[in-house]
Amino acid sequence: MRGVSKSIGHLHLTVWNPAHGDVVDNLVLLTGDEADAHDALVAEPGGFESIARNEPAYFESVERRLGRARRDFKWGYY
Repeated sequence: MRGVSKSIGHLHLTVWNPAHGDVVDNLVLLTGDEADAHDALVAEPGGFESIARNEPAYFESVERRLGRARRDFKWGYY
């Protein structure tokens, strides 16, 4: 198990959409640097929306995966 912890030790869970809080179907796994950048961006007014505008493929990919988790496990913040 030691090798596993080394290989994922640099990953962090962070809130995807700050409007929905830290619920299990609103968390994404990113590297520490990516998580810091994401958190800084979404803290700005309109920051979360800018992800959809500037990186639509990435935004849709994350939303699709979170949507599947909501459907499969009957979770959701809606």
